Amino acid sequence: MGDRVKALVRYLERDAFPWTLALSVYVISHGLSFLFLGAVFWDDWTLVDVRPEVILDVYRQNGSVFAHAGYLHIAMLTTGPAGYHILTFVLLFASGVLVWAIVRAIPEVHAIDRSLIAILIVTAPLYSARVALIVFPYTLRLFLFFWAWYLLVTKRRTGSRVLSFALFALSVNTPSLLVFYLLPCLHLLCQTFRQRSEEHAARAMLWIVPFGGLPLLFWFVKRQFFRPYGLLEGYNEINLGNLQHDLPWLVAGLAYTLVFVAVWRYVKSERLKALSAIPIGLWILWLAVVPYRAIGFGVPIRVWWDLSFYDWWSRHQLLLPLGFAVVVTSVDKALRFKRVPLIVCLVVVASVAYNVRVESEYYVDWTKQREIIRLLGSSEDVRKSKTILFEDDAAFLNARTRTFRHYEYNGWLKRAYGDETRFAMDRPLWRGSLSDQIDPSWRNAFSEKYNAGQYVAGVPDALIRIHAANGRWRTFVTGSAKVSLEASLLHAGR
Repeated sequence: MGDRVKALVRYLERDAFPWTLALSVYVISHGLSFLFLGAVFWDDWTLVDVRPEVILDVYRQNGSVFAHAGYLHIAMLTTGPAGYHILTFVLLFASGVLVWAIVRAIPEVHAIDRSLIAILIVTAPLYSARVALIVFPYTLRLFLFFWAWYLLVTKRRTGSRVLSFALFALSVNTPSLLVFYLLPCLHLLCQTFRQRSEEHAARAMLWIVPFGGLPLLFWFVKRQFFRPYGLLEGYNEINLGNLQHDLPWLVAGLAYTLVFVAVWRYVKSERLKALSAIPIGLWILWLAVVPYRAIGFGVPIRVWWDLSFYDWWSRHQLLLPLGFAVVVTSVDKALRFKRVPLIVCLVVVASVAYNVRVESEYYVDWTKQREIIRLLGSSEDVRKSKTILFEDDAAFLNARTRTFRHYEYNGWLKRAYGDETRFAMDRPLWRGSLSDQIDPSWRNAFSEKYNAGQYVAGVPDALIRIHAANGRWRTFVTGSAKVSLEASLLHAGR
């Protein structure tokens, strides 16, 4: 083993968070986000340049408890998109630090494995939709969840436990965390059974009831007082009936984990321990996916996995990094030779390369959007148009093979002209002939939420084709996509 490899192993085996290495690979993975701090993607266009009253109404309708997510966005919007992107960068790294501290509370996990889990979490090739402003509440709640878990298993003071409960109560406003919440409860339960002092064990047992009952309490309050209504009726509504086929997996995983914890100390072989931990990592991955079945996202897991890497579906990968890190670390430990975590190193290198590629896609995507908005602002023909169709011949510059939504087009037009009198959509979505009125099924989209509050339905006035002279790589290097717009007026003589 070379001197540098030995130094790396010694560094990872310290009982301290690997700040230098973890921060270095994290900055390489996601540092490109600082090149597009002003970027707006997907549903972000329903937030930026939108009145606070409209934002609050949307979040009241979608069942957000006391519309807290709406108030959060209103506060964050005062910092601009840059505030979102910078805080997202900080919070996701901080979540990795908290996970390291949580795992440190499990004495059987060696220092090197704690370090590897933390590094894998901050570099996992997952949840690339973090760049969207609208998913910021998910990122914040995940951080609060890990902070609460850390307090729960490392602090015994009453004040810390109360704060932990409050943080969990805030975090489970992200429905997927209601199922994931089983993990800290299980951690607390295992700690309680290990208490040597009966007094300490009895005191710990007192906390199991309120913490264990939190998901049911939240579910009851949500259903009774904060059900989605209006246009968003049924949004993310939890239906336990959707989980009836998943219950055996839940029970089996729970039973296996409890048995594993009970016999861990009696197993002498480190490789056998590592192999036995792989199913636990897979179960944690399953816990991260199954909540989406509870809200009716019932496609097979394989199909869900395929979908989640395109467009902004990766927002459903919010909870996957923990299970991913446990599985990879366990496989590495089972096959580790001379203490060198070769498998983890290879996975981290591949993950960093993937993340850099994805971040570069977002930079190129935003570069294209900025150029389109600038060109729209200088077009008098488009300014006079009210119903506009787009054909994107430069889709190769779009991040994650995505297409633009009508409210994104509307957002561009609003930013270019300063009003909401226009409505735009992709040409393939237009129903009927170009001499027909816009289809009535779009009427709910003629609102301030979608940047079309002053639009009056009509026939299409203009067809705009988007072209780009530069490809993705040249756009990234030069900072220019060389976008051009080909605007054709329709029914000019009418």
